[in-house]
Amino acid sequence: GFAPQTVVAAFGAATLVINTWTAPLFLQEVLTPDLFGSTLIISFGAVVVVLNASHASSQLELNGLFERYLSLDFFFYSVTVLWIILSFFGTFLISEKRLQESDASYSARIHLVSIASLSGVLGSQSLLFAKSFMLIVKNVLSGEFTLALRSWETYFVLLTTTICICLQTYFLNVALARFES
Repeated sequence: GFAPQTVVAAFGAATLVINTWTAPLFLQEVLTPDLFGSTLIISFGAVVVVLNASHASSQLELNGLFERYLSLDFFFYSVTVLWIILSFFGTFLISEKRLQESDASYSARIHLVSIASLSGVLGSQSLLFAKSFMLIVKNVLSGEFTLALRSWETYFVLLTTTICICLQTYFLNVALARFES
């Protein structure tokens, strides 16, 4: 099976930690005490999550995966995540408009937080759907290709994975283009 998503997602914190430590070496950025302390807190949090998360890998079958996507729980999850994404996107658009009208530092902070949060939420959805897609691929390779290729859920997972990855990358690049990294 695959590693649990909570464990895999916690390792994503390593990206931030590695970037924080290598940026001064390669990009001559300053590692401030606040940045150093924040990185230690994030590292500690990631370690706690990995140590306390269930390491049991679920052996979900394709039918079980598709049933989960059709459940009421997933519907509420989807509505909540969509609301969060639209809220961050709306905040991003409003703060961008205010930045164009005047260069207020408050709007700049809101702008930075909203765009980084938007990219982060989309990244977490990328991980969820990519793991689902890999389960579909695993089932196709083991001979269950008829069910996978004839189910609309397969194409839903592929489409949402692609959309989330593209949007995450887009907003991450927008943030990198507009703010000092």
